[in-house]
Amino acid sequence: MPAKRREVHWYAVYVAAYADEVTAAGIERKEEYFMVHGRILAEVFYNGSSRLLAERAFARAALAAMQNPLVFEIYMQRDGETIIKAKAQRD
Repeated sequence: MPAKRREVHWYAVYVAAYADEVTAAGIERKEEYFMVHGRILAEVFYNGSSRLLAERAFARAALAAMQNPLVFEIYMQRDGETIIKAKAQRD
């Protein structure tokens, strides 16, 4: 009897960052609209079917966010649905 096929999921990990300090300040003061092209940048840390590698990539993305003051959110998605969303907040 053949082995039962496992369900395959697709994982993606990425960070969202402001384009520059001026944009970050304007959006946080609600003076600028963030949906304008070029205001928000996304960096993909992982895109594939391995959950383990996606979890490691999320940890790397969180470390990168700690070092980049322009990063404001980190996402992990499974099959296009966001399963983890972490906000980077600085005081």
